[in-house]
Amino acid sequence: ICAKELSDSLKNNSQIEKLWLCGTSITTEGWNEFETLVCNICTSGHTSSTMATFQSKHSLSSLGHFSFEKEALLSPQLLKYLKCNELKDKGQVARKKILWNH
Repeated sequence: ICAKELSDSLKNNSQIEKLWLCGTSITTEGWNEFETLVCNICTSGHTSSTMATFQSKHSLSSLGHFSFEKEALLSPQLLKYLKCNELKDKGQVARKKILWNH
């Protein structure tokens, strides 16, 4: 399964909070798919609409990234979004993401 397919399959799932993806061979392009999932950011670096950011995934908070940080496979931006998703108040999570990007 490719990262895009996995990311797409999670769009309508609000239950999954953690995925263990250590040891996978996901490329930078693949990680960008997860960044788009958790904050609806275009891969070109431009932000989408505030509504799209508001509706992005706010439950996913871990991709097993503690193992990736040393290898710098995940972007600092994606790590920031995942950390933000750990907050219980999902309205606050959405507001933070909107303020960071719009």
